[in-house]
This record gives sequence, structure tokens and C-alpha cells, in this order.
Amino acid sequence: MVPTVENRKSRWLVLAISLVLLAGCYRKNDYVLTSEDLDGIFVLESVTGALSLPADGYSELQFVARILSAAEEDRRSVVFTTTDGSFDPVEDLQTVTVDTDADGNAYVVLRSSVNMGNVTIQAQVAGVPVVLQKLEIDFAPVVANNVIWFVAAPSSAPADGFTTSAFTVRIAEDLPTDKRKVTFKTTAGTFTVSGSAEAEVDASFNSQITVYLTSPTDVGIAAVTATVNGVSTQTTVEFKAVDANEIIKFVGSLDPAPADGATRSPVTVKVSSKIPAEDAVVEFTTTAGTFAISGSNAETVVVTANSRATAELVSPTQIGSARISASIKNKTQEKAISFYRALPDKAIEVRIDPVRIVLDPDAQATVVTTLVRNVGTPTAGTKVFYQAYEFGPEDEDSPCNRHAIGNVVGHFSNATLSDGVGQSLASFVLPSTTSYRGDVRILAYADGVGLTGCTRATLSNPPP
Repeated sequence: MVPTVENRKSRWLVLAISLVLLAGCYRKNDYVLTSEDLDGIFVLESVTGALSLPADGYSELQFVARILSAAEEDRRSVVFTTTDGSFDPVEDLQTVTVDTDADGNAYVVLRSSVNMGNVTIQAQVAGVPVVLQKLEIDFAPVVANNVIWFVAAPSSAPADGFTTSAFTVRIAEDLPTDKRKVTFKTTAGTFTVSGSAEAEVDASFNSQITVYLTSPTDVGIAAVTATVNGVSTQTTVEFKAVDANEIIKFVGSLDPAPADGATRSPVTVKVSSKIPAEDAVVEFTTTAGTFAISGSNAETVVVTANSRATAELVSPTQIGSARISASIKNKTQEKAISFYRALPDKAIEVRIDPVRIVLDPDAQATVVTTLVRNVGTPTAGTKVFYQAYEFGPEDEDSPCNRHAIGNVVGHFSNATLSDGVGQSLASFVLPSTTSYRGDVRILAYADGVGLTGCTRATLSNPPP
């Protein structure tokens, strides 16, 4: 429609009223300005055109209010207010007054809060309450991936108790310095930087940070969360079962050992070189025998530089077997060792009491035999055999010769098995029909042993 002369006059009249108003001659009860009228003399808008901010507490948006350059000096300031957020993040101001520049523009920057929802921004010409404009903007939900996100994280790791896995996150470049502390949490394992399931890292000087997670020993899935400025991102890692041989294994064989209470059998294991030095300790236990250093059935050994640990097992004095366990980082390996009868390998010592035996109806003597080893003690319960022969000239050079020729004299009874110190007792009995008088050789030996022990006794008639 073509404007009529009356319409054009009316519009010019409104504009003239507005100019008068801004010049300080306006009386608020004289006229009523419509929104269309205000749009021609006073404007509020977003500088970029955006009308939304993430509710993250730090994102900012600039607004400009424009008034006519013809306004008087005391009408060239704008009062900005907001229903949420802040124009001054330091003092948290929601109302500020800004002077316009030479072009009549007043600029203000609004920082969002963490509250989601609609926010009203109002601009009013200072001293002229009726001249104002409003904008509705939105504090929108924060998109986590725009604030913090994982850039590197493993999908799985061995549940070995020592493997460390790197988790790297990146945070938004525009995060303020005071909001750049990242908190990591995990439902399994521990962070190396803190030694616990939670760690805080300062990202003031780097937008990409890495933490290391030490695996637990339990199999399962862990959730790893990274949080900055109240915004979180999460990833998962699966801790998988580990073959014990990858962590610890026995090296070399365990040969059967004599049950002599003294022989030492070295027990060596090799462990993973990835185990941290502070955790490189092997716990040895045994079901029989004792360990040389501890003197008990358990011993702790520090792993050497070549990833090995050795304990020496001292044989028990009982025949049988033992199960040796070696453990590190909740992984255990077992190995068996057997203990056989320890026979004398050094000497068989024999003595008789009395040395001079008077032949009468009750003539007998006690023979004491001691089995001797180079290392340890012969196993208790060893059977000892005894013989007595007439002593001849040929026996002077080899009195303990088990195979020498000579007549048997008497017999032995009540022979005992060897005890814990290798001793055995037997009675040397001489029947009343014994006719031999003179020296006899007493021999003692154990089955399966080439050693023979001997002593000499003298048989004599009773005094007249």
C-alpha cells in the first residue's frame, strides 16, 4: 500500500518525539513508544548473531546496543542486565553500565553460567527507562566432546598387577586457566601419579594430558572417567587373564635330595622384566624342609638384575616330598622335590662295651654304631647289619674287611634302627658253647652302602 500523506506525517512525528526524548526533553507521561518505534532509534543484538551459549560457566558471547549519535552526552550510556550468567566473571556482575563509542555503540560480553535454560539480556539507555530492548538467549546443555575427550586409551590390558597403560585426554583450548584441572577416576587399578583410584592433573599449560593406569590383578572391565569443569567423558578397559608363566616360572630342575637335614637345593625362578623394581620380590614357601636364610618354611627373595630369584631349600630329615611355591604379584607357580633316604657316606663308627668279654653263661656286650655323613645326618630308621669273626693275622691290615676269611663268633640280637643322630644299638650274644678265646672283629654296615665299620673285642675265660 502506498503511504498516505497522513501516515507519512505520523511517522515523522514519532521520530521527532524520539529525538526530543533522547535530547533530554522527553516526559514519560506525554508519549508511548511502540517496539517498532524503538527499533528505529535503539537496537540490541548479538555481535556474531548467535543466541545460544553452552552452560559451561566460561563460554562468552558479545552483545552491542546502538543508539542515535544525535543523543546528548548524558544519554550516551547503556545499562545492561541479565537474568543469568555474568558480565564480569571476577565480580560476578549481572548489571553493568557501558558508555557508547563515537558511533553510538555500547559493547558487553556475557559469560554463561552452568544453569541451563532461557536467559533475558536487557539494554536500557541510561536515564531513559522507557528506551530499552531485550533479547532472549539460551544456555544450552554442554556437549562433553567439545570440552574434554579421550584421544588415546587402550581397549584391554593384562590383569597382572604391574602393567601401566596410558590414557590421554584433550580439553578445550578456551577453558580458563582456573578451570583446567582434570580429575581422573577408575573403577579398577590405580593411577601411577597418585597410587590410588583417583588422580588430579593440572592442565594449565597443556591442552593434552596423559595419565598411566596400573593394572589390577583381578580380571574384569574398568570404567575410566576424566572430568574438567564439571564435564566428564568416559572410556572402558578390559583387564584380561594372564598366563602365570608370563609372570613367573621355575628355571632348571629340582633333583631329588637326601633327607639329611642339611643338603641345600637351589630353587630358582624367572620373573617378568616388566615388574617394577619396588615390586620385584618373590615369596617362596615349602611343605617340607626349611629355607636356608629364613630357617623357616617361607622366605622372601629380592629379584636380581637378570630377573631371577633364588632360594636354597634345606632338606628335611624325613623321606618324602615337598611342594615349593613361588609367588609374585598374585601369580603362583609350584614345583615338587623328593627326598630319599640319606645313607652314611663318610664313616660307620663302631664301639663295644665291654671291650673284654668274660665268657660265662650270660656273656654278652652292647655294640653302639654311629652312621656318619659328610653333610647332615643319615635318615633315621636305617637298618644296620652286624657280624663277628675270629681275628686272624691277616686281619691286622684290614680289620674292617667284610669279606675276610674267619669263623663266625656269637650272634647279634635286639638290633635297633638308626635314630635321629645316626646311632644304632645291638646286643652281641655269646652262647655258653662258645669255645673260641681271643680277639674278635665286630663289623657293622648298612644296606646299600659300601662302608663298613669295625671294632675289636677280646673273649676270655672267667677268672679262676
